[in-house]
Order: sequence, then structure tokens, then C-alpha cells
Amino acid sequence: MPSIKMFNSRRSRNLLSLLMLCIFLSAFITDMSVIMDDTEDAPPIDFHRILGEKKNLRKHGKTRKLVRHRGKKKVAINNKNDASVEPVNDPQSHSSDAVDQTQRAIMLISFGKSAAEGTLLERCILSIRRRGQFQDAIVVITDAPADRYKGEFDDNVFVVKANEDDILYDHFKATGQKYKRFKTLLIDYFNGLVDSEPQLDQIEYLYYMDIDMMMGASFPLLARGLDKIYRTEHGDSTGDKVPKVFMFMDPHSGKFALNSGFIVINRHTSNPCLDSWKKAMDDNPEFQFDQQALNLVVESGGSTCKLIGMDSTGIVTFPASDRRLKRLMKDRRYYPLIHLFNSCFADKMSDKITKRFVAHVLLLSQAEKESGKYGKQIIRAEYSAKWKESN
Repeated sequence: MPSIKMFNSRRSRNLLSLLMLCIFLSAFITDMSVIMDDTEDAPPIDFHRILGEKKNLRKHGKTRKLVRHRGKKKVAINNKNDASVEPVNDPQSHSSDAVDQTQRAIMLISFGKSAAEGTLLERCILSIRRRGQFQDAIVVITDAPADRYKGEFDDNVFVVKANEDDILYDHFKATGQKYKRFKTLLIDYFNGLVDSEPQLDQIEYLYYMDIDMMMGASFPLLARGLDKIYRTEHGDSTGDKVPKVFMFMDPHSGKFALNSGFIVINRHTSNPCLDSWKKAMDDNPEFQFDQQALNLVVESGGSTCKLIGMDSTGIVTFPASDRRLKRLMKDRRYYPLIHLFNSCFADKMSDKITKRFVAHVLLLSQAEKESGKYGKQIIRAEYSAKWKESN
């Protein structure tokens, strides 16, 4: 009988120990989205400080007065119904008095039925115009029907129909690769557009961004800040004439050094890099991701092309949970670039919180909120599974 009691007691102790271990582990083991959130504690970078410029609190002729509220400084906006005006306490988004002589354009690609039926492209462009304060040329390469974007954008948005010969329908194993290949054709399509829009020939730098990204602060300020940090060190003035392409380092992927969601391209010198990238993609149709081809270009050395990795800390945020979205809205100071995943972590964010966040970033009017136009989000479960498997 005593032996039975000892057995029961021992079993109880083992069960209790196991329970305590489970509780302990549950406090530390989280899903990938939370891990990603915790790596982004760095505040948005202050390019005004890097450039040695003062913040300008005047925009579009609207004067803003500083007021105190519970000991915190805020900016009072005269017209709260004006959707083109940023909310309070957003120092990154104010225009600078400095004159930027570099001519720039932004390039986007939008392919496939899901993209044409959704509004990610409209969302991206609206963020560029409002938060990004960039009113110059935006070029969109798409396979959508000709009337899909007719009358949708202002006159400085140029929608270019993709050449059917450039869409290698049956070449790649992964469906998305045939569309991502267009990242390697950006200069070719831009130069083709110049033939009919000669005023664009003055453009020197092209900035590509994925359409599931949004701008959260001034793009001209971001561009000049990146110029000072990276082109000063790697530009032609250094005597290094090797063609270059600039991308952010990927902070979350264990296999890919570079993230191709945002690319800085010199229209006149970067084509050898894009050609090498295209060849690596075409020669390896089994690749699931364009970053795999980028890895090959990096491994080939730097004699004909250099891929320059930029630090994304304080510049790009990758919100991957409702918790992160709420924190960004509470801080009311957005990163220059917000990569709101359209695929691999979209299922981690609720539709309700995502819509609130998008409306906040885009400065939507009440009518725009009620339309629901900019709140649509497409979850590609198949791509999500492949991404998680690769990492």
C-alpha cells in the first residue's frame, strides 16, 4: 500500500513539473509574427537630423499652431476634414525647405487577376501622394485590361501595358516568378515610355516598391536621406564605376540577404545588374522566390555588378500582427515605408484592425472609409505556406 502512495505521489510530482514547464515555455514561445514585431523597437529614423535640416510645419498654405495637451506637444490642424493633411505629431511627413535637384520616379508592378480585382495598387499610390508627398511621375506596369485603371489616377501616373512576350507563362515553376521577373525590366519599360512621354527623359533614379507597401512619411526626404547615407559612399563620385542597385537587407529571412520589395536604380547605369538578375531567374525556373536569383548574383562577385544592402532599421516596418498595428497607430509617427504583407503574414492580422490602420495611414475621409475601397486585403495562402517553409 505504501508503495502505491509513493507511486501516485511521484506521478503527481511529474505531472506538476510538466505543467510548470509548459507554462514556462508558453511565456517565451511565440509565433513568427510576434518575433518580427519585437525586432522593430527602433523608432522611425529622423532624416531631418541626418540631412541637417529643420522641420517645416507649414504645408499647402495651411498654418499649424503648436498646442500643449497633458504635457505633450501636438500639432493642431486647422481643417480636420481635409484628407490631404497629416494627423498630429507626424514630424517625418513635413516638407523640407531644401531643394532637391535629383530627378526621380517611382515604379510599380501589378499583375494577375487578384491584383486587378483588388485595390492594393490604388492604396499604394494614394499613400505615395498623401503621406509620401510625392507628386511626380509614378509608372505602373500591369497586365490588367486597358480600362481597369482608366480615370483612376492623376495625370502624373502612367499605366503601361506589359508586353505579352515578356510574360513567360510556362517557364517558371512558381506562378509569381513570371511577374516578379518584371523587376528586372524596369529600365527597359521606363525608357520605352520616354519615347511617348519625352518629359520623363530627365529622370535619373527609379524607385521600385511592392504594391503591398505604403509610404508613411515624406518620400523626397527619404530619397535624399538614402542618397546621403549610401550614394555618398558608393556613388560614381567615389571613382567606383561598377553598376549598382540598392536594396534593403532582409531582417527576417534566414536565407535571403536582400529584400526586393524596395529597389533604388540608376536609370543610366544599373541595367547590367538587372540583366544579371534576370538571367539568374531565367536559368533557374525551379526557384520559388526572386531572392534566390539575387543570391546567385551576390555570390558571383562584384566585377560587373554590385548589389548594395541598405539597413532597414527605422526606415521600413513589417507589421505582422494586430498588436503591432495598434502600436503604430498609437505612436502616430509612421515609418517612411510600411510593408503591410499581402501574403505570408496577412492571416495574422484581423480585417477590422487592418482597415483601421490603412485608413489612418492613408488619411481617408469619412466618405472614403465608408466606400471600403482601400481596405481590401488579399491573402495568398499558397504563397504564405511556401514562404514559411523556406524560412
